[in-house]
Amino acid sequence: MKFVLGDVAMKKWSAGQTISILTGITVAMMIGLIVLRRLFGQFMDKTAWELSVELIAVIAIVVINKYWLHVPLSYRWQTHGLFWNVCWLGLLLVFINGGVFIGSYFVNTKFVPGIEAVVMSLLVGFYEESFFRGIILGQLVHNFKGRYRIVNAVLVSSVLFGLMHAGHFFDNFGQSGINTTLQIGYAICLGVYFSAVTLRTGSLFWTMVMHATFDLPSFYLEFAEHANILSGSMPGEELVFSLISDAVHYLPVLLIGLWLVRKSQLAEIHHANQAWVN
Repeated sequence: MKFVLGDVAMKKWSAGQTISILTGITVAMMIGLIVLRRLFGQFMDKTAWELSVELIAVIAIVVINKYWLHVPLSYRWQTHGLFWNVCWLGLLLVFINGGVFIGSYFVNTKFVPGIEAVVMSLLVGFYEESFFRGIILGQLVHNFKGRYRIVNAVLVSSVLFGLMHAGHFFDNFGQSGINTTLQIGYAICLGVYFSAVTLRTGSLFWTMVMHATFDLPSFYLEFAEHANILSGSMPGEELVFSLISDAVHYLPVLLIGLWLVRKSQLAEIHHANQAWVN
């Protein structure tokens, strides 16, 4: 399935213009989400306003793409290339985080929060993957030139994805500054891998699944226990441990993502993403 507007062409800008415009869109989306979270938080409970804001975000990026940017987005489950060679790490994340969610559910046995967590994870997965690995990555690939075109597009889109999470410094999620900073770091690493999977498969479907299941356990805990696992402050020793733990877990994810878009794979990437590359 693709969201394409007939023969309407993607926007053609210089590399500098592309970065500036996409950064502006990202900042505008971040500010909009902060305002909505604070506004809805005045008259809704936390679960209701989180779900409402994510639904609005989904609608916003669909409208922006349909009536302005016109980036072709594919959600087919069939993939180009060698599926297991590309997606094995993401599928491992799916099984691990899916298992954590199932285990947490049997411990808490709360049905409604479980459904809310699934819906929230799917909304976040669709919105963030469509926006960052679809619209932004696609526009960067389309407008960048040169031998490092693909790698540069992956890195810029991933940095924007990480910086989007800086909104938690200012919204009412109750997330601590230290945890938000760490989240920005590992979001960039995951962004590189998710970008690589998108480019190698030619589809957003699998990164949406990976992203949704990655978020699922934390959303379930939040909705079931009314607790944010990233809300606490960290003493010095715990902070050092978290930094080391994140580096051990997520730097390999970043490196694997970069390996997947290495020079020898460019022909396959171009074949899988012809609408972006041409």
